[in-house]
Formats: sequence, C-alpha cells, structure tokens
Amino acid sequence: MTEPIAIKYADIRKGDRIRRTEVEHAGTSTVTTGVVYNNTVYGFDSEEGTCLAWKSDDEDEEITLELLERPKAKLPTEPGSVILAKKVRGTKGNFTLFLREQNESNESNWSSVGLIEDKRWGGTYYWHPEEYIDDWELAKVVKAES
Repeated sequence: MTEPIAIKYADIRKGDRIRRTEVEHAGTSTVTTGVVYNNTVYGFDSEEGTCLAWKSDDEDEEITLELLERPKAKLPTEPGSVILAKKVRGTKGNFTLFLREQNESNESNWSSVGLIEDKRWGGTYYWHPEEYIDDWELAKVVKAES
C-alpha cells in the first residue's frame, strides 16, 4: 500500500499495520503504530502487547485510524478452487475466477468467466496470473439441487 487510508475499527484485520493518532487538548498528538497481532475484548493489540486501537475509537472525533499496510492473502492452490475478486488487472468489479490445472511452467492459471480489461497494460483477458488478483474472497460452491 503506498498511501495510508482511513479505516474504521470494524475493518481492521489481524496482520494489518495501522496507525492511531489522538489529538490531545493542547494540540499535541499521540501516535501509535504497529502490526495487529490479537483482537481482545478491549481492542487490537500488537505482538508486544501494545493496544493499537480501541473499540470506541470510531466514536471519538479526535482519533484517526489509518491502514498503512495489509498483507496479501495467499490464493488457494487446489485446481477447481473458485474465488470472488473485486479487483483484477487493476479493474474494479465483481469477478468470478477459478483455478485451472497448473501450466507447463508450474504457474497457477486463474481463469475468469468473462473477459477482464487490463487497466495497466491494455487488452482483455480470460487468464490471470496471481500477482494481478487483488481484494478477493473464497467463493462458497454449493451443489445444485435436482
């Protein structure tokens, strides 16, 4: 992630690197930065035990929470896996992708149901290398009733 972005408490995930800034009454600021390791009843803690964010932070106008970095989740490796992606090849949308057998160079080959435009390099594609897939979740595949 290049630029910090504002984040709500409910959107923080384990592994996120966040910054919490609290403006004091005298105009000074207290800044806490760290990687979220644990979610307790009070808030999110770092591995060292420092509380990085409290549940009440969203309600306080003098506190800002920023996402500095979010680790990219590893894509499934089982052929036939299906994911729902919100960003592929720089294009935002709702895309269904499935993992085909690995190709001869042993690379994963994700395919889309329809063509997806490549905002970075141009063109439209059905196949998508792992590094071009962002913001995804595992799809729940259910057996059709007959």
